[in-house]
Amino acid sequence: MGRVSEWREQAYFVVILLTLPIAVEAMLRLQNVLPIPRRHVTLNRYVPRRHRENLRLQLFPNPEILPELPPSSRFSTDAHGFRTRGTAGVEREGGTRVVFLGDSTMESSLLDDLATWPAAASELAEQIAGRGVRLEDLNLGLAGADSRDQIALFSQYLVPSKPEVLVLSVGINDLWLQLDRSYNSYRQEDRSYIKLSDWATGSKIFEPFYFLRLWRLQKDGDIQWSWFGPKVRYRVGDFIKENRAIRAKLPYKGIDTVSLPFPEFEQNLRSLIGMALANHVSVILVTQSWLYGENVSPEAKKKFWNHQVKFKYREEALDRVLRKYNDVTRKLASEFHLNVVDLERNLPKDPDYFYDEMHFTPLGARKVGEQLAPILAKEISPRYHHDSRKL
Repeated sequence: MGRVSEWREQAYFVVILLTLPIAVEAMLRLQNVLPIPRRHVTLNRYVPRRHRENLRLQLFPNPEILPELPPSSRFSTDAHGFRTRGTAGVEREGGTRVVFLGDSTMESSLLDDLATWPAAASELAEQIAGRGVRLEDLNLGLAGADSRDQIALFSQYLVPSKPEVLVLSVGINDLWLQLDRSYNSYRQEDRSYIKLSDWATGSKIFEPFYFLRLWRLQKDGDIQWSWFGPKVRYRVGDFIKENRAIRAKLPYKGIDTVSLPFPEFEQNLRSLIGMALANHVSVILVTQSWLYGENVSPEAKKKFWNHQVKFKYREEALDRVLRKYNDVTRKLASEFHLNVVDLERNLPKDPDYFYDEMHFTPLGARKVGEQLAPILAKEISPRYHHDSRKL
């Protein structure tokens, strides 16, 4: 009898030993401590929230840092957490449905609902098309998203929304990931609440990284303890600090431009175009613009380097690399006979158009919208025949 009791106690101990780490991870996830697994990025609409809040806290209170930005702005979202044109979008229901698929340069976290370039292009396209033509637009820009993420976004959100037109901009985040496989401002550093079902299917409790991360947060004083457990204490501007630290580690110098971009980028972009055309969606491609190296005037460099928020505007090699990504976009536009808005070649490298190395000010977003609007107006006009929808 005593031996049975001893075995029972040992069994209880083993069960507790096996389940305790899982219970600890569950508590830490619910308290917003642990990073979100990569595959949950496009599933969880709350992921971008910390990024936006930190940028706003860092930049808006001090107009001397970035005077190009408004003192405040509206940020309206739909049921999935993606940007809309606010309450004005209700009046556009029933119009030609246009989806914008891209990254942070498209989402425009710091700009007002009506100041993003998708909103500006939509408004101007309606004016050009005239005669009561309406446009129902959805901004699927997700900061940090690369071409793989956009394929996931396409399957999850774009196909069910049944758009008639897709405006696609991709490339810069594929470059960052290629330079450093561990780089991603969300997947590496950001945390957010996730559903228990997502945690259960994505648990990696036996990897020591989570507990190492917890120890580092405790050491840095970034954890606030309470009766309910630990919770990350977000510091004002911590995104800026961490982003700057990550950028400093990227191997800018000695970039092998011969091997860039990876074939995977062209394959992913080709897949996105193919999926759109297969679903009878017209496609407009947009190349990506930036304020790097040889394209930047001395005045622009002086302006940005004098800001308190100092991003890295330093490597001419990035000009050549980013141009190769845009070359792929232009190549596929020609192959599929698609319209392309070539921002790299046609948008001036004006420091008033950017508030950092690639994100647009309200004026810059307006200029992008002006280049896209005439093409978009043709797509939404009843007179236009969508010859480009054929594979």
